[in-house]
Amino acid sequence: MTKFNVGDKVIFNKENAHVAKQFDYKINKPYEVQEVFPFHHTVQIINEKGSSHSFDEERFELVETKPTKNQRITALENEVAELKLIVHELRDGRKTMRDVMNEVLSEPSTPTVEDIIEFEGQQYRKVDREVYEGDVIVFYGSRHPQITDGKPYKVFKGKNIEENKLSHTADSGTEYPVDGEYVDGYYVYELIKGGLNPQIPIVDETIEPLTPNQQRFLTIINAKRYVAERQAVMLFGHVDFIVNTEKRTIVALLKLLGLNQVVKRGIAKCNPSDVFNEHIGKAIALGRALGLDVSEFEQSVQPNEVVLGHIIVWNESPDEPHEVVTKNGDWFDFIYLKDNKRYNNHEYCEIEEFTTILNDSNAKYEVES
Repeated sequence: MTKFNVGDKVIFNKENAHVAKQFDYKINKPYEVQEVFPFHHTVQIINEKGSSHSFDEERFELVETKPTKNQRITALENEVAELKLIVHELRDGRKTMRDVMNEVLSEPSTPTVEDIIEFEGQQYRKVDREVYEGDVIVFYGSRHPQITDGKPYKVFKGKNIEENKLSHTADSGTEYPVDGEYVDGYYVYELIKGGLNPQIPIVDETIEPLTPNQQRFLTIINAKRYVAERQAVMLFGHVDFIVNTEKRTIVALLKLLGLNQVVKRGIAKCNPSDVFNEHIGKAIALGRALGLDVSEFEQSVQPNEVVLGHIIVWNESPDEPHEVVTKNGDWFDFIYLKDNKRYNNHEYCEIEEFTTILNDSNAKYEVES
């Protein structure tokens, strides 16, 4: 009889971190048990390189168990019973479709772990490795009153508890070791040396503030994630978006699955002085339909440098939109959107002085430094 079953998720315990590193496994990352060997009390897992290894079961801690067949059947039966109840309540008039949609959309979504965080004015990216001095860690499953889940803590070599032992300062100001038994675990974040989003090339080894274009890029990424996460929890409903680039508006229509009746709607209308972006607009419209705070997107930074994919107009010809289809330094190719005629090899040293950016829904900020 082994401690684990096939399908369980396990991590190496802290006493066997060196074993994980030796065989190219990552610390604090769950691995699925592929096979168990009761006679030897060992389990088999597979690393990122596709290599399988068998280890003594005592090297692991259980993270997540695989549901049994009966548990899966029970979960399905409960879901079917819940659906039948909803249908019955709709038929006898005790609930309206709007009531059902409100209940579904009010269910809390699964919290996510940010890939990039800011701490003491610097940016850190989430990494899958053991913690080092200078990293920032974010605990989860804290059972200590002075250690807060989700809060970043700086890692340093301790002095009070044990010299050179990796430690952090708790909320009370007391020094604690990183690998204490008062938490379930932690996420590791390393400093982004250039202070930039990892998807944007770092052009300087000094820490500099993000440019407006780089901030805009991050907002667009967050907007896409915001919409995707909320769509993922709509178990009994879905959202349809109506995008009108000419009027610079986006409408989010919330509907029950299989029905065409709109139960909630949200509208985002781009300010005439702002740059229209479809992804940011969708996040605003959906958030308003759900009654959520969307100030992050309403107050998004506007781009200040023309890049590939921007739709622009020359200030002297505000009714003639052009799309930037090629940019090589100060040389540009454009397509005039009213007749799709292409204009190649035009040089503009300071193009922003002569143009206004209208739409950056398809902008390629990730290739800009």
